[in-house]
Amino acid sequence: TFRRPRSRALAEANMKLLKKFTVIGKRKRSFRFTITIHGVENLPNDSSPVYCRCVRGNRTHNTKVAVPVGKRVLWRNEQFNFVGTLYETKSNSFAKKMMMFKIRSQKEGEI
Repeated sequence: TFRRPRSRALAEANMKLLKKFTVIGKRKRSFRFTITIHGVENLPNDSSPVYCRCVRGNRTHNTKVAVPVGKRVLWRNEQFNFVGTLYETKSNSFAKKMMMFKIRSQKEGEI
């Protein structure tokens, strides 16, 4: 049975240990990724400046702040470059990894 840890440090240590077990038997592969952000549509009618935030693990990348025109905002050549480690399974597929994209208002936070 799993018991709730008594401290945050112990909880973090348990999570690191669980992550190590999830990659047993998988081959570690590193890849270079480039993600290009072109624009966002269907924004609220508020004309406050926005930016896009890409979050993966403990890494965060932000675009430059841009002012929407109507319900749309465009960026030029906004790229996020990073190296990511993926784990290949015995069936030659890769384990899933999460990545989040958030559109944030410069003055208020997430939209």
